[in-house]
Amino acid sequence: MSKAEKNRCRRRCAARTDRFTIISLTVSLIAVLIPLLFMGDVTGRLFHEFAITLAATIVISAAVSLTLVPMMSARLIHHRPDAERNRFDLAADRGFKKNHRTVRPGA
Repeated sequence: MSKAEKNRCRRRCAARTDRFTIISLTVSLIAVLIPLLFMGDVTGRLFHEFAITLAATIVISAAVSLTLVPMMSARLIHHRPDAERNRFDLAADRGFKKNHRTVRPGA
């Protein structure tokens, strides 16, 4: 298996694990908004439009998270040898490693 195939397989596995989380969060957030749709009186009329707008926004966000974000990540994030990396990239990597050691000292 070539290096490109391994990277493709890793991206698919990562997208598969994220997919369940995104879908479950979307469904649960929309489920929370359902009672607002069925409220009566003046308060119900005010919250009806709010609930529909919020639900549409959540669905659009989920669609972007499931389609655009994995494609952009696959295109923008890739491993480069240290000789090809710029100062910002190296500094960001050092900061990430320092943060990782702080959060998980034993890892």
